[in-house]
Amino acid sequence: MDFGRYGKAGSEALFTKGQLQAVMDQRMANLKTEVETIPQDRFLNTSSDDLAKYLADKYSLEPIVLHEVQGTIEQRETKIDVSGDPSRRFFHDQHRGPIVVNGTRLDLHIPFSGDGALFSYQPDHWLSGGASGSVKDNALILFQDVEIPDPDAVNRCFEQSLQFIRTMLGYSSNMISGFNGQLSGKALNLVNARRERLLKANNMVAGLNFPVRKRTGESDTYVVPTVRKRVVPVLPSAPGGAFTPDPTIEMSVYEDILRSLQSMSLVMERSPTPFKEMNEEGIRTHFLLSLNAAYEGEATGETFNGKGKTDILVRHQDQNVFIGECKIWKGAKHFGEAVDQLMGYVTWRDTKAAILVFNRGRDTSKVLAAIQELLPEHPRFKRMGTPTTHGNLRVILGQERDPNREVIVEILLFDVPA
Repeated sequence: MDFGRYGKAGSEALFTKGQLQAVMDQRMANLKTEVETIPQDRFLNTSSDDLAKYLADKYSLEPIVLHEVQGTIEQRETKIDVSGDPSRRFFHDQHRGPIVVNGTRLDLHIPFSGDGALFSYQPDHWLSGGASGSVKDNALILFQDVEIPDPDAVNRCFEQSLQFIRTMLGYSSNMISGFNGQLSGKALNLVNARRERLLKANNMVAGLNFPVRKRTGESDTYVVPTVRKRVVPVLPSAPGGAFTPDPTIEMSVYEDILRSLQSMSLVMERSPTPFKEMNEEGIRTHFLLSLNAAYEGEATGETFNGKGKTDILVRHQDQNVFIGECKIWKGAKHFGEAVDQLMGYVTWRDTKAAILVFNRGRDTSKVLAAIQELLPEHPRFKRMGTPTTHGNLRVILGQERDPNREVIVEILLFDVPA
Protein backbone atom coordinates (compact mmCIF):
# COMPACT_ATOMS: atom_id res chain seq x y z
CA MET A 1 0.00 0.00 0.00
CA ASP A 2 1.47 3.35 -1.04
CA PHE A 3 0.07 5.61 1.66
CA GLY A 4 1.97 8.63 0.37
CA ARG A 5 -0.11 9.25 -2.80
CA TYR A 6 -3.71 10.26 -3.05
CA GLY A 7 -5.94 8.73 -5.69
CA LYS A 8 -6.22 10.03 -9.23
CA ALA A 9 -5.87 13.53 -10.54
CA GLY A 10 -9.61 13.97 -11.03
CA SER A 11 -12.46 14.30 -8.56
CA GLU A 12 -13.67 11.10 -6.88
CA ALA A 13 -15.74 9.94 -3.95
CA LEU A 14 -13.99 10.65 -0.65
CA PHE A 15 -13.45 8.09 2.15
CA THR A 16 -14.26 5.12 -0.12
CA LYS A 17 -10.93 3.54 -1.14
CA GLY A 18 -10.35 1.41 1.93
CA GLN A 19 -10.67 1.08 5.70
CA LEU A 20 -8.64 3.35 7.97
CA GLN A 21 -8.31 0.49 10.47
CA ALA A 22 -6.54 -1.58 7.79
CA VAL A 23 -4.07 1.27 7.28
CA MET A 24 -3.36 1.37 11.02
CA ASP A 25 -2.92 -2.41 11.19
CA GLN A 26 -0.45 -2.28 8.30
CA ARG A 27 1.58 0.50 9.88
CA MET A 28 1.80 -1.42 13.14
CA ALA A 29 2.93 -4.51 11.22
CA ASN A 30 5.58 -2.39 9.44
CA LEU A 31 6.78 -1.06 12.80
CA LYS A 32 7.17 -4.61 14.14
CA THR A 33 9.07 -5.61 11.00
CA GLU A 34 11.48 -2.68 11.31
CA VAL A 35 12.21 -3.51 14.96
CA GLU A 36 13.26 -7.00 13.91
CA THR A 37 15.26 -5.98 10.82
CA ILE A 38 17.52 -3.24 12.22
CA PRO A 39 21.03 -4.80 12.17
CA GLN A 40 21.85 -6.36 15.52
CA ASP A 41 24.88 -4.25 16.47
CA ARG A 42 23.18 -1.07 15.29
CA PHE A 43 20.14 -2.01 17.37
CA LEU A 44 22.08 -2.76 20.56
CA ASN A 45 24.23 0.37 20.23
CA THR A 46 21.14 2.60 20.22
CA SER A 47 19.16 3.67 23.28
CA SER A 48 15.84 1.80 23.66
CA ASP A 49 13.97 5.01 24.41
CA ASP A 50 15.46 6.78 21.39
CA LEU A 51 14.55 3.84 19.16
CA ALA A 52 10.99 3.79 20.48
CA LYS A 53 10.59 7.54 19.90
CA TYR A 54 11.93 7.25 16.36
CA LEU A 55 9.53 4.39 15.57
CA ALA A 56 6.54 6.17 17.11
CA ASP A 57 7.31 9.34 15.12
CA LYS A 58 7.78 7.43 11.88
CA TYR A 59 4.66 5.28 12.03
CA SER A 60 2.25 7.79 13.58
CA LEU A 61 -0.53 9.26 11.45
CA GLU A 62 -1.01 12.99 10.98
CA PRO A 63 -4.74 13.82 11.09
CA ILE A 64 -6.22 16.26 8.60
CA VAL A 65 -7.21 19.73 9.75
CA LEU A 66 -9.17 21.85 7.26
CA HIS A 67 -8.38 25.58 7.14
CA GLU A 68 -11.74 26.72 5.81
CA VAL A 69 -11.19 30.43 6.51
CA GLN A 70 -8.42 30.34 3.91
CA GLY A 71 -10.66 28.77 1.26
CA THR A 72 -10.85 30.38 -2.19
CA ILE A 73 -13.10 30.00 -5.24
CA GLU A 74 -11.80 29.55 -8.78
CA GLN A 75 -14.22 30.15 -11.67
CA ARG A 76 -13.98 29.17 -15.34
CA GLU A 77 -16.19 28.37 -18.32
CA THR A 78 -17.25 24.78 -18.95
CA LYS A 79 -19.73 22.64 -20.88
CA ILE A 80 -22.49 20.92 -18.94
CA ASP A 81 -24.43 17.81 -19.95
CA VAL A 82 -28.02 18.44 -18.83
CA SER A 83 -29.54 15.34 -20.41
CA GLY A 84 -30.42 14.01 -16.98
CA ASP A 85 -32.46 17.09 -16.07
CA PRO A 86 -36.16 16.01 -15.87
CA SER A 87 -37.31 19.51 -16.85
CA ARG A 88 -35.70 19.01 -20.27
CA ARG A 89 -37.33 15.62 -20.94
CA PHE A 90 -39.35 16.72 -24.02
CA PHE A 91 -36.28 18.29 -25.59
CA HIS A 92 -34.17 15.26 -24.73
CA ASP A 93 -36.65 12.79 -26.28
CA GLN A 94 -36.08 14.42 -29.66
CA HIS A 95 -32.28 14.19 -29.51
CA ARG A 96 -31.59 10.83 -27.81
CA GLY A 97 -28.08 11.87 -26.68
CA PRO A 98 -26.14 14.27 -24.46
CA ILE A 99 -27.50 17.77 -24.17
CA VAL A 100 -24.56 20.12 -23.69
CA VAL A 101 -25.01 23.75 -22.62
CA ASN A 102 -22.64 26.52 -21.63
CA GLY A 103 -22.04 26.81 -17.90
CA THR A 104 -19.63 27.77 -15.13
CA ARG A 105 -17.34 25.54 -13.09
CA LEU A 106 -16.72 26.65 -9.51
CA ASP A 107 -13.73 25.05 -7.72
CA LEU A 108 -13.55 25.54 -3.96
CA HIS A 109 -9.94 25.21 -2.78
CA ILE A 110 -9.61 24.56 0.97
CA PRO A 111 -6.04 24.30 2.38
CA PHE A 112 -5.40 21.59 4.97
CA SER A 113 -2.61 20.29 7.17
CA GLY A 114 -2.02 16.60 7.72
CA ASP A 115 -1.78 13.65 5.36
CA GLY A 116 -4.07 14.05 2.36
CA ALA A 117 -4.16 10.28 1.86
CA LEU A 118 -6.58 10.12 4.78
CA PHE A 119 -9.30 11.56 2.53
CA SER A 120 -9.32 8.12 0.88
CA TYR A 121 -9.92 5.93 3.90
CA GLN A 122 -13.16 5.27 5.73
CA PRO A 123 -13.14 5.57 9.55
CA ASP A 124 -15.11 3.27 11.82
CA HIS A 125 -18.31 5.31 11.36
CA TRP A 126 -20.17 6.20 8.18
CA LEU A 127 -22.77 8.83 7.33
CA SER A 128 -25.41 8.72 4.66
CA GLY A 129 -24.73 10.90 1.67
CA GLY A 130 -21.17 11.52 0.63
CA ALA A 131 -18.87 14.01 -1.07
CA SER A 132 -16.49 14.04 -4.01
CA GLY A 133 -13.31 16.00 -4.43
CA SER A 134 -9.64 15.89 -5.26
CA VAL A 135 -6.41 16.74 -3.45
CA LYS A 136 -3.68 18.90 -4.93
CA ASP A 137 -0.85 20.88 -3.32
CA ASN A 138 -2.19 20.45 0.23
CA ALA A 139 -5.65 21.67 -0.73
CA LEU A 140 -8.96 19.86 -0.96
CA ILE A 141 -10.84 20.84 -4.12
CA LEU A 142 -14.63 20.58 -4.29
CA PHE A 143 -16.41 21.60 -7.48
CA GLN A 144 -19.83 22.48 -8.86
CA ASP A 145 -20.91 22.87 -12.51
CA VAL A 146 -23.80 25.32 -12.80
CA GLU A 147 -25.66 26.70 -15.79
CA ILE A 148 -27.15 29.71 -14.05
CA PRO A 149 -25.12 30.60 -10.94
CA ASP A 150 -27.30 30.94 -7.83
CA PRO A 151 -25.15 31.99 -4.83
CA ASP A 152 -27.55 30.58 -2.23
CA ALA A 153 -27.85 27.23 -3.99
CA VAL A 154 -24.06 27.01 -4.50
CA ASN A 155 -23.39 27.82 -0.83
CA ARG A 156 -25.90 25.19 0.31
CA CYS A 157 -24.32 22.53 -1.89
CA PHE A 158 -20.77 23.28 -0.74
CA GLU A 159 -21.87 23.42 2.91
CA GLN A 160 -23.59 20.05 2.62
CA SER A 161 -20.40 18.47 1.29
CA LEU A 162 -18.25 20.19 3.91
CA GLN A 163 -20.48 19.07 6.74
CA PHE A 164 -20.09 15.47 5.62
CA ILE A 165 -16.30 15.87 5.30
CA ARG A 166 -15.94 17.56 8.72
CA THR A 167 -17.83 14.76 10.42
CA MET A 168 -15.83 12.02 8.70
CA LEU A 169 -12.55 13.74 9.55
CA GLY A 170 -13.69 13.95 13.16
CA TYR A 171 -14.22 10.18 13.23
CA SER A 172 -10.80 9.70 11.62
CA SER A 173 -9.09 12.02 14.12
CA ASN A 174 -10.54 10.09 17.06
CA MET A 175 -9.17 6.83 15.65
CA ILE A 176 -5.79 8.39 14.90
CA SER A 177 -5.52 9.87 18.39
CA GLY A 178 -5.98 6.43 19.93
CA PHE A 179 -3.56 4.84 17.48
CA ASN A 180 -0.82 7.44 17.97
CA GLY A 181 -1.27 7.38 21.73
CA GLN A 182 -0.34 3.71 21.99
CA LEU A 183 2.59 3.72 19.55
CA SER A 184 5.32 4.77 22.00
CA GLY A 185 4.42 2.11 24.55
CA LYS A 186 4.07 -0.66 21.99
CA ALA A 187 7.28 0.34 20.22
CA LEU A 188 9.21 0.36 23.51
CA ASN A 189 7.83 -3.08 24.45
CA LEU A 190 8.89 -4.51 21.08
CA VAL A 191 12.35 -2.92 21.30
CA ASN A 192 12.90 -4.16 24.85
CA ALA A 193 11.72 -7.66 23.93
CA ARG A 194 14.20 -7.93 21.07
CA ARG A 195 16.99 -6.35 23.13
CA GLU A 196 16.45 -8.86 25.95
CA ARG A 197 16.45 -11.71 23.45
CA LEU A 198 19.68 -10.54 21.80
CA LEU A 199 21.47 -9.93 25.08
CA LYS A 200 20.57 -13.40 26.34
CA ALA A 201 21.95 -14.85 23.11
CA ASN A 202 25.13 -12.76 23.47
CA ASN A 203 25.63 -13.95 27.04
CA MET A 204 25.15 -17.55 25.98
CA VAL A 205 27.69 -17.23 23.15
CA ALA A 206 30.17 -15.53 25.49
CA GLY A 207 30.12 -18.64 27.65
CA LEU A 208 31.07 -21.03 24.84
CA ASN A 209 34.59 -22.43 24.48
CA PHE A 210 35.07 -21.03 20.98
CA PRO A 211 35.83 -17.50 19.74
CA VAL A 212 32.96 -15.56 18.16
CA ARG A 213 33.19 -15.37 14.38
CA LYS A 214 32.69 -11.83 13.08
CA ARG A 215 29.72 -11.37 10.78
CA THR A 216 30.62 -10.14 7.31
CA GLY A 217 28.64 -8.11 4.85
CA GLU A 218 26.67 -6.24 7.48
CA SER A 219 26.75 -2.48 7.30
CA ASP A 220 27.37 -0.52 10.49
CA THR A 221 24.93 2.11 9.31
CA TYR A 222 21.20 1.49 9.04
CA VAL A 223 19.65 3.41 6.14
CA VAL A 224 16.21 4.72 7.06
CA PRO A 225 13.70 4.35 4.20
CA THR A 226 12.00 7.51 2.98
CA VAL A 227 8.69 8.19 4.70
CA ARG A 228 6.18 10.87 3.81
CA LYS A 229 6.23 13.26 6.77
CA ARG A 230 6.65 16.98 7.28
CA VAL A 231 9.77 16.13 9.29
CA VAL A 232 11.21 12.74 8.38
CA PRO A 233 12.23 10.79 11.50
CA VAL A 234 15.84 9.66 11.46
CA LEU A 235 17.09 6.59 13.26
CA PRO A 236 19.06 7.82 16.32
CA SER A 237 22.82 7.95 15.90
CA ALA A 238 24.90 5.18 17.44
CA PRO A 239 28.54 4.10 17.43
CA GLY A 240 29.50 1.87 14.51
CA GLY A 241 30.99 -1.57 14.87
CA ALA A 242 30.10 -4.50 17.04
CA PHE A 243 28.07 -4.01 20.21
CA THR A 244 30.11 -4.11 23.41
CA PRO A 245 28.38 -4.22 26.81
CA ASP A 246 28.97 -1.10 28.92
CA PRO A 247 31.97 -1.48 31.24
CA THR A 248 30.11 0.13 34.12
CA ILE A 249 28.66 -0.61 37.52
CA GLU A 250 25.44 -2.48 38.08
CA MET A 251 22.44 -0.37 39.05
CA SER A 252 22.43 -2.09 42.46
CA VAL A 253 25.90 -0.65 43.20
CA TYR A 254 24.83 2.79 41.98
CA GLU A 255 21.78 2.67 44.24
CA ASP A 256 24.01 1.60 47.15
CA ILE A 257 26.28 4.62 46.61
CA LEU A 258 23.22 6.88 46.61
CA ARG A 259 22.02 5.28 49.86
CA SER A 260 25.42 5.96 51.45
CA LEU A 261 25.15 9.62 50.48
CA GLN A 262 21.59 9.74 51.78
CA SER A 263 22.69 8.24 55.11
CA MET A 264 25.26 10.99 55.52
CA SER A 265 22.53 13.59 55.11
CA LEU A 266 20.72 12.06 58.10
CA VAL A 267 23.86 12.62 60.18
CA MET A 268 23.73 16.33 59.29
CA GLU A 269 20.05 16.56 60.20
CA ARG A 270 20.49 14.79 63.56
CA SER A 271 23.69 16.62 64.56
CA PRO A 272 23.32 20.02 62.88
CA THR A 273 25.71 22.15 64.97
CA PRO A 274 29.05 21.09 63.36
CA PHE A 275 27.67 21.79 59.87
CA LYS A 276 26.25 25.29 60.40
CA GLU A 277 29.30 27.21 59.25
CA MET A 278 30.74 24.53 57.01
CA ASN A 279 31.43 25.46 53.38
CA GLU A 280 30.90 23.34 50.27
CA GLU A 281 34.34 21.71 50.51
CA GLY A 282 33.88 20.81 54.16
CA ILE A 283 30.50 19.21 53.56
CA ARG A 284 31.92 17.26 50.61
CA THR A 285 34.69 15.87 52.82
CA HIS A 286 32.14 14.28 55.13
CA PHE A 287 30.40 12.61 52.19
CA LEU A 288 33.76 11.27 50.99
CA LEU A 289 34.43 9.79 54.42
CA SER A 290 31.10 7.99 54.24
CA LEU A 291 31.83 6.59 50.78
CA ASN A 292 35.38 5.51 51.65
CA ALA A 293 34.09 3.61 54.63
CA ALA A 294 31.91 1.57 52.29
CA TYR A 295 34.24 1.34 49.26
CA GLU A 296 37.66 0.87 50.87
CA GLY A 297 39.23 4.19 50.04
CA GLU A 298 38.26 4.26 46.37
CA ALA A 299 36.33 7.55 46.63
CA THR A 300 38.37 10.71 45.99
CA GLY A 301 37.70 14.42 45.83
CA GLU A 302 38.89 17.13 43.46
CA THR A 303 40.06 14.48 40.99
CA PHE A 304 40.79 15.25 37.35
CA ASN A 305 38.34 13.65 34.93
CA GLY A 306 37.16 14.91 31.56
CA LYS A 307 37.38 18.71 31.44
CA GLY A 308 38.25 19.35 35.09
CA LYS A 309 38.30 18.21 38.70
CA THR A 310 35.13 16.56 39.92
CA ASP A 311 34.07 16.82 43.57
CA ILE A 312 33.44 13.10 44.11
CA LEU A 313 34.87 10.25 42.06
CA VAL A 314 34.49 6.57 42.89
CA ARG A 315 36.97 4.52 40.87
CA HIS A 316 37.45 0.76 40.90
CA GLN A 317 40.30 -1.05 39.10
CA ASP A 318 41.17 2.11 37.14
CA GLN A 319 37.57 2.50 36.00
CA ASN A 320 35.18 5.28 37.00
CA VAL A 321 31.99 3.95 38.52
CA PHE A 322 30.47 7.15 39.94
CA ILE A 323 30.91 10.91 39.51
CA GLY A 324 29.37 13.46 41.86
CA GLU A 325 29.25 17.24 41.98
CA CYS A 326 28.43 19.19 45.17
CA LYS A 327 26.69 22.57 45.08
CA ILE A 328 25.08 24.84 47.66
CA TRP A 329 21.76 26.06 46.23
CA LYS A 330 22.17 29.67 45.03
CA GLY A 331 19.38 29.81 42.47
CA ALA A 332 18.40 28.47 39.07
CA LYS A 333 21.28 29.96 37.09
CA HIS A 334 23.85 28.51 39.47
CA PHE A 335 22.22 25.07 39.30
CA GLY A 336 22.24 25.12 35.47
CA GLU A 337 25.95 25.85 35.56
CA ALA A 338 26.39 22.89 37.93
CA VAL A 339 24.74 20.55 35.40
CA ASP A 340 27.05 21.89 32.67
CA GLN A 341 30.04 21.42 34.96
CA LEU A 342 29.11 17.83 35.78
CA MET A 343 28.59 16.91 32.11
CA GLY A 344 32.00 18.39 31.36
CA TYR A 345 33.58 15.91 33.77
CA VAL A 346 31.76 12.95 32.24
CA THR A 347 33.73 10.94 29.69
CA TRP A 348 32.26 8.51 27.14
CA ARG A 349 32.48 5.53 29.52
CA ASP A 350 30.86 7.35 32.44
CA THR A 351 27.14 6.58 32.67
CA LYS A 352 26.14 7.21 36.31
CA ALA A 353 26.49 10.45 38.23
CA ALA A 354 24.84 12.69 40.80
CA ILE A 355 24.53 16.31 41.83
CA LEU A 356 24.40 16.88 45.57
CA VAL A 357 22.46 20.09 46.21
CA PHE A 358 22.79 21.54 49.70
CA ASN A 359 19.85 23.75 50.59
CA ARG A 360 20.57 26.17 53.40
CA GLY A 361 17.67 28.14 54.88
CA ARG A 362 15.26 28.01 51.90
CA ASP A 363 11.93 26.34 51.28
CA THR A 364 12.91 22.83 50.19
CA SER A 365 9.69 22.22 48.25
CA LYS A 366 10.22 25.38 46.22
CA VAL A 367 13.83 24.45 45.49
CA LEU A 368 12.74 20.97 44.35
CA ALA A 369 10.03 22.50 42.12
CA ALA A 370 12.56 24.90 40.59
CA ILE A 371 14.93 22.02 39.77
CA GLN A 372 12.07 20.03 38.18
CA GLU A 373 11.26 23.00 35.97
CA LEU A 374 14.89 23.62 34.98
CA LEU A 375 15.95 20.11 33.98
CA PRO A 376 13.80 19.74 30.80
CA GLU A 377 15.26 23.02 29.50
CA HIS A 378 18.84 21.77 29.55
CA PRO A 379 20.22 21.11 26.02
CA ARG A 380 21.41 17.61 27.02
CA PHE A 381 18.01 16.63 28.53
CA LYS A 382 16.47 13.43 27.16
CA ARG A 383 13.84 12.44 29.72
CA MET A 384 13.09 12.21 33.42
CA GLY A 385 13.96 8.91 35.05
CA THR A 386 11.85 6.78 37.35
CA PRO A 387 11.02 8.73 40.53
CA THR A 388 13.30 7.78 43.42
CA THR A 389 12.92 7.71 47.18
CA HIS A 390 13.26 10.57 49.67
CA GLY A 391 12.08 13.17 47.17
CA ASN A 392 15.12 12.83 44.91
CA LEU A 393 14.93 13.41 41.16
CA ARG A 394 16.50 11.30 38.43
CA VAL A 395 17.19 12.64 34.94
CA ILE A 396 18.65 11.06 31.79
CA LEU A 397 21.06 13.31 29.88
CA GLY A 398 22.84 12.73 26.58
CA GLN A 399 26.59 13.22 26.35
CA GLU A 400 27.79 16.25 24.44
CA ARG A 401 29.88 14.37 21.87
CA ASP A 402 27.57 11.35 21.62
CA PRO A 403 23.92 12.23 22.43
CA ASN A 404 22.93 8.58 22.10
CA ARG A 405 25.22 7.77 25.04
CA GLU A 406 23.06 8.29 28.10
CA VAL A 407 24.08 9.36 31.60
CA ILE A 408 21.86 8.74 34.62
CA VAL A 409 22.08 11.74 36.96
CA GLU A 410 20.53 11.61 40.42
CA ILE A 411 19.66 14.98 41.96
CA LEU A 412 20.02 14.63 45.73
CA LEU A 413 18.59 17.60 47.63
CA PHE A 414 19.81 17.91 51.23
CA ASP A 415 18.81 20.39 53.90
CA VAL A 416 21.89 21.65 55.75
CA PRO A 417 21.78 23.78 58.90
CA ALA A 418 21.65 27.54 58.37
